[in-house]
Amino acid sequence: MLDFDRIRVKQLSAFSNIVAETDLLNTEFVKDLFSKQSQNYVETVSFIQGLNLINVHSGNITLSNKYARFLKQLSLSQNREYLIRSFFAGLLTLHSNVFAHSVEEFLSKFKLNHNHYEYQPSTSDNLKFSGIRNLFIDLDIIYYERQDAKYVTTDYYLALCENKTYLTADMQRLINEKKELLGRAAELEIIEYEKKRLSNYPELAADITHVALEKVDAGYDIKSFEDKLDSQGNAIYRLIEVKAVSVWDYHFYWTKNEMDKAQKYQETYWLYLLPVVSKGKFDIAMLKTISNPINNVCMNGEQWEKQEEVVSFTLKELSAK
Repeated sequence: MLDFDRIRVKQLSAFSNIVAETDLLNTEFVKDLFSKQSQNYVETVSFIQGLNLINVHSGNITLSNKYARFLKQLSLSQNREYLIRSFFAGLLTLHSNVFAHSVEEFLSKFKLNHNHYEYQPSTSDNLKFSGIRNLFIDLDIIYYERQDAKYVTTDYYLALCENKTYLTADMQRLINEKKELLGRAAELEIIEYEKKRLSNYPELAADITHVALEKVDAGYDIKSFEDKLDSQGNAIYRLIEVKAVSVWDYHFYWTKNEMDKAQKYQETYWLYLLPVVSKGKFDIAMLKTISNPINNVCMNGEQWEKQEEVVSFTLKELSAK
């Protein structure tokens, strides 16, 4: 069994940066580079293998498609440590890895208290779960509250829970509350971004509207403008739907109403995918702005993977029975 006490973000960062920056994935070569930067190479490789990210065979390391995509994003990011932390935390809390039982056993000890989950371990439990506990602290999933000698989940833990197949009503409520606050913060960030983008058109910048505050069913969050006028000198609208997303896969949910509006407005409709990099903070440098997302996301299977997670049904007519 893997000793979680020998796994830290520093090691995951060292390994990821090495394999991201070299084409020679020979085990001895990678091990030599790793040993100059960090320690516990064997355990680090075992951990990353356990998350189904790499395969080691005949002296060579093969990267999974998911890990290769992540490393590409990593090379572009200015927030590498947070990106690495969120990536590995997200995978560790999924059920599809060899550590799932240990993770579930530990997290099952946490109980809801107001707007977070907490755990005050016995002396024996403190020893039993020390490895995974310390890793979870390093991954920013939990923190230690010294005054009451208890461990408390962070807001990031709730974000990870969103991908679970089963959620209690209380957990779903907390997730929805945190998502609403995060989404509103992302919208405000984009409004400031739009004002700067339209700095040469101050009269247009002053007319940017935070539509989501006034009309929840509009299908977009912000009414802004293009940084140019049409042939007759009139302003050109830009209708923006903002999504706060993970920086490593840009995963987002798109409602039917939003998609209908995107179909209706075509080139006027934009998706702004804003990566979250820490508690309430965003990586504006990694913002993706996509016009006409029906064509450039929905119909673009080469770049975007579509998953239909919710489907609704309506009875056409009542049976005579």
